[in-house]
Amino acid sequence: MTRALSQSLPNLARSWKSLSRMKISMTKGLEMKILILGAGMGGLGAAFMLANRGLDVQVIEKDGPPPDRAEDAFAWDHKGIPQFGHAHMFLPLGWGILNRESPQAIARMREYGAHDLDFSRPYAGGEYADWPTDPELRSMAICRPIIQWSMHTCAQEHEKIDIVTDAPVTGLVFDEGNIPIGVETGKGTFYGDVIIDAMGRRSAATSWVVDDREAMLHYEGELAYYSRIYKVDDPGASDSHGLHKKPYGSGEMYDGGITCYVGPEGDNYRSVMYHALPEDRELQKAALDVNRFDAGLNVLDDLRVWLEGTTPVSSKVQVLTRVGNHYHRPRLDTPDAGRLISIGDAFSHQSPALGRGISMALRAAELVADLIAQHGDNYHQLGKAVADALNETFEPLYYDSKAQDDYRTARFRGDITPDALDPHLRILVQAMTDQELYVKYYREWALIDPLNVIYQQDLLDGADHIHYEEIAEWKPTRKDFLTAMNNLPKQ
Repeated sequence: MTRALSQSLPNLARSWKSLSRMKISMTKGLEMKILILGAGMGGLGAAFMLANRGLDVQVIEKDGPPPDRAEDAFAWDHKGIPQFGHAHMFLPLGWGILNRESPQAIARMREYGAHDLDFSRPYAGGEYADWPTDPELRSMAICRPIIQWSMHTCAQEHEKIDIVTDAPVTGLVFDEGNIPIGVETGKGTFYGDVIIDAMGRRSAATSWVVDDREAMLHYEGELAYYSRIYKVDDPGASDSHGLHKKPYGSGEMYDGGITCYVGPEGDNYRSVMYHALPEDRELQKAALDVNRFDAGLNVLDDLRVWLEGTTPVSSKVQVLTRVGNHYHRPRLDTPDAGRLISIGDAFSHQSPALGRGISMALRAAELVADLIAQHGDNYHQLGKAVADALNETFEPLYYDSKAQDDYRTARFRGDITPDALDPHLRILVQAMTDQELYVKYYREWALIDPLNVIYQQDLLDGADHIHYEEIAEWKPTRKDFLTAMNNLPKQ
């Protein structure tokens, strides 16, 4: 008998440990089989990487299979990815990893409208830095449904990857020595030599890769995100505004304010996202109404043009609010520590930031794949190596993410002055004239919050990949956006 894994986050450790343990013996073959739980970016990324290293991989996914056509991906019922309908992009770290491990997925994304963004050289003071280009310093403008559809369909075509859909995981299976050797699902029992938990931030399996609840760092995000994606009616038409090449942002961040970000999601789609404080119920009510959501862009000419010649892909506004952020320190001291490994949001989840989570999930998958290939079935050494690598790489990023969230929330609440810079912007200002720092930042850290760059236009004029528009001295306030949202034409 097993229990459902739908308990709230504070109860996950107890709920997973209370699952009944099936006593089963398993004979391991000559080759390792990897069982991956979850077909999000971390799970599919790990599948590609492990399969490329010669291992057999089976992916267990609770949601259904992808539709046949990419354009139907927006109606794909993918509840396992809460941010599925929100604005996305690749940052250079994630793009570089995926381009190395699954260039076919990158090619498929381009086939359906994604376009590359060159991060090679900074643009400051009216000219580009005279630096050589770097083929790995690239990003990509694309929406999440197309990312997910491209990754999933390419994984289905890989000869060493088997994906089982509509199979929610209900519990772990243990052998007589209490070693995890498989999972119970809605479609039966599946076994693996190593089980990789990529089931997202609500996964219960993480209680088996931490010492106790004190080993989990956690804080609640303090902003709400409201998003819509729009399909460009005629992607081949002349783009007099150049919108497919540059994002734009506006709004006043201070004293209970609002920001509005509009950007290209490839050549075929555009996105609009509002950020606000979650307790702002008046703004929330307006933003959740699709007509008032769109009307908010009338506050500024440079925002309004983004909806010209487009059709919304969904009849609803996507919302994320008070996102829980956590980091699990992996266990180091058990012989079976390498049999169950968490990656992606199941292991380290931070607030959304237009590609930060994708980069972190793919980096974790790459580290784990390399270590499995190196240590094989020496599970104790594998577990220790994975724990050391993930802790060294990701625990500092948890604190970095928290610092950025605290900074941004403080701006919204009016607790800091408008001219205060967050640590990332201080680094970028220096990087405009320091090539070594610039390359290191974008290739290895690559966790800049693009929204912060937009609102520091006096310091960063733009970049080769995206030329940010000069923002007028007047920035619309919360009141201005609400006035626009409420000024709907009579039907």
